[in-house]
Amino acid sequence: HAIQTRLRSVNFGIPFPRVVLFVGQGTTNGHAFYDGTQMVVWVPVEAYASKTQVKVFLLHEILHGLHYTARSEFFFRNAREKRHVGRQIITEGIATYLTRYLLRVDDATALWADYLPRAKNRSWLKECEDRKQELFAYTSAHWDDTGLKVELFSANDPSDVLQYRAGYFIGLRLIETIVQCERYTPKDLLRVPRSVLEVACRNIFA
Repeated sequence: HAIQTRLRSVNFGIPFPRVVLFVGQGTTNGHAFYDGTQMVVWVPVEAYASKTQVKVFLLHEILHGLHYTARSEFFFRNAREKRHVGRQIITEGIATYLTRYLLRVDDATALWADYLPRAKNRSWLKECEDRKQELFAYTSAHWDDTGLKVELFSANDPSDVLQYRAGYFIGLRLIETIVQCERYTPKDLLRVPRSVLEVACRNIFA
């Protein structure tokens, strides 16, 4: 209910996706898919260990569903499209940015909820900030990659942000920069064509 109230406060004007709760395998926070008639947000209930994680991660996945509904070119129909680095950077950046905006939380909470202890969360965020130009250069070089070698959205090695969810940080920083430059409202942001946002991201990298 609280999440719906937050979403209504912006009045995105996009059909609300169906939400499916299920027990998964403890390896994902969920996402969204097209069932042939509408977008369906799916969330594994075992992945959420606190109320904060429910609020942050559930809203994040619902925003993916709304985004794909508004701009279908961001959705994927096979594994290669799903893994496209640039697509992931933009969609995860938008979902994280809007989660932060709607819940009025800080970067650390929007990116991790309370999944990490606060000290580790802040340490991770500081490393991302310190390495931001390196992360941007890496992302630019791999923008069109669709394979498995780019691990920006994985959580495989806590000692290296390149293999520990740095993609969410990169996406957030890119989207907030674009919003500031273009003065997009939250409602606008879900409707910007993929081609426009890809060019904007590449311009930031240049």
